[in-house]
Parts: sequence; C-alpha cells; structure tokens
Amino acid sequence: MTSGIYSLIFADTYVYIGKSINIENRWKQHLDKMSAGKAAKNVQDAFNKYGMPKASIVVECHPDHIDILETITIEHNKHHSLLNSAGTTEVSKLDADLIVKNGNLITKSTADHIREILNLRNIVSEQASTLEEYNRKGMVIPKDIAVTRTKVTELEAELQTAANAVRYWKAEAQKSWWQRLFS
Repeated sequence: MTSGIYSLIFADTYVYIGKSINIENRWKQHLDKMSAGKAAKNVQDAFNKYGMPKASIVVECHPDHIDILETITIEHNKHHSLLNSAGTTEVSKLDADLIVKNGNLITKSTADHIREILNLRNIVSEQASTLEEYNRKGMVIPKDIAVTRTKVTELEAELQTAANAVRYWKAEAQKSWWQRLFS
C-alpha cells in the first residue's frame, strides 16, 4: 500500500495526475472505470483513443502531505497535455521549492513535524540558558559556545519559520475542500 502521487500517461503525451493513500488500489479503480466506460471524461476519452495508460508513482509521501504534493505535481506538469479537469489550490513558489528541496519533510506526519519543532524549541532554550549563565557570571564564552550563540540565532529563525508554517497549514486544514479550491 503506497501513499502518494501517481500519474497515468496515455500515448506518452496525455497525463493524468492523481493522489491516493493506496495507489495500487486506486489504479485498479481507474482501470475498472475505464474498462466500464465510466471514468472521468478526459481520462475516458484518452483511454478510448489510446488504450491502457502507463501508470507510475511520481512521489511517495505521508498522507498528511498528499494535497499539497498533488498541487505541486500538477503545477510542475502544466506544460504537458494534462487530463485533470479540477482546479487545484495555489501553492507559493517558496513553499513548493522548500518541499521539493527537502524531500524528507514529506515522509513524516504533521504530528512528527510538531514534535521536532518542540524538541528544537527545547534545544534552543537550553543553549540560550547556557549563554545567559556565562554572561551573568561574566565568564569568557568558550569558542564552541560562541559558535553555539550563532547557531541558537539560526535555530530560533528556523523555529519561527516552522511554527509559522504549522499555523498556516493548521488553518488550511480547517477549511473545507471547497473553501481551499476557491481561496
């Protein structure tokens, strides 16, 4: 059972992008519908004209990230003859680039990401406390801790970015698919 984004490619030209938490089962559903003449119009027309599509997994991901990855994949494949008829929600270029460049992000659940953010917050807090103690006692800060001061600043910035992203996606998750489609 594979969770992620898949494609159906007809005649090496016409592409349908889909998502599923069980891609193998979803392919079977597509095949059954196409064989019965009941697939979505664009897919059915391509099947009737070109026959069986090539099916492939584009990217595996945690189910929490399926919607955004489908949007990114459709956007990335707009230069092809897409058979998708439904619109997708917009994903900023910055968010899409972040996800593409950090592929490990999509393998974890939102809860795992939150745990990592909380752990990072604890590390930053501990390092900041150590620096405060050195400053309070008027001690010379060793080189390794001076490097830590810079790292604390960087980690705080990362933490803020991650916290902002979690707030944004939490708000998005509260919207219905209809609201997301037209927002």
